[in-house]
Amino acid sequence: MKRLSALRGADLNRVRRWLGHLAEARDLPALGKQVIAEGGRLLPADHYLWDVWQPDMSAMRVGETVTNLDHQEVSVSQYESALRATIWDHPMFAAGGIPLMTHRPQRMSDFQAYGEFKHNPLFREVYRHLDSHFQLVFKILELPDRVVSLTWNRRALDFSERERELLDVMGRGVGIIGRRIAEREKLETACQTIHSVLKRPAFGGHWGLEPGGRLPLLSAQEGRMLAGLLRGRPREEIAAKIGWRRDLLDRRLAALRDRLGFENTAQLLSTLVALKAPSLK
Repeated sequence: MKRLSALRGADLNRVRRWLGHLAEARDLPALGKQVIAEGGRLLPADHYLWDVWQPDMSAMRVGETVTNLDHQEVSVSQYESALRATIWDHPMFAAGGIPLMTHRPQRMSDFQAYGEFKHNPLFREVYRHLDSHFQLVFKILELPDRVVSLTWNRRALDFSERERELLDVMGRGVGIIGRRIAEREKLETACQTIHSVLKRPAFGGHWGLEPGGRLPLLSAQEGRMLAGLLRGRPREEIAAKIGWRRDLLDRRLAALRDRLGFENTAQLLSTLVALKAPSLK
């Protein structure tokens, strides 16, 4: 593949082994910590970051930056205010390069020469403290509520094309793992919600919310619909017992599926089959 022409087979094998180890991460914060703790073995740098942004990348969320700087007695958090004030002076951001981050890692030097960057407010206020004269950054994961980027920084040496390709392969693999983790978490939350709702008796009106408002408001008809599906009843039979047309049941099922966070109806139904609450058999 031309895009990865600078990489060797040994590079790809090392990345595969690394990704196999990362696949065991239990959640996204744990994945970020592992990436930062071990990523330097594949792609050495002075300072690397796992940054979690708001969806529009307008600001980094407090407490969701993972860095390797702990051993240097330097804390990224102490520069948080300065970073927020100067982030849009970043050469790539100023040049409108954010969309490029989803396609391949971007070198900061491709947007502004090092000599110019030394006079940049972002460099003066933040980057000169963080061993970040040269930078390679890649947006690896986009979720509805957050965006994750990997940032590799060096003080004395710019990144080569081979290293850009290496972060590309690393980042895409980590992004796949991150999406799987996010999907699993969403599915587990939906399963817990359905299980809690189905175990509660419905009398008229609506089910209420659990303390803290964790459960969505479900009508008695929606509860009977889920209970019928859980028992394996045909949709036509379920609709007739509720007093709905079949097409109305399908629409209500789709709306409930979206509300509970499932990707599709098949995923919801397979979850119902797996639950099989004893009280509803």
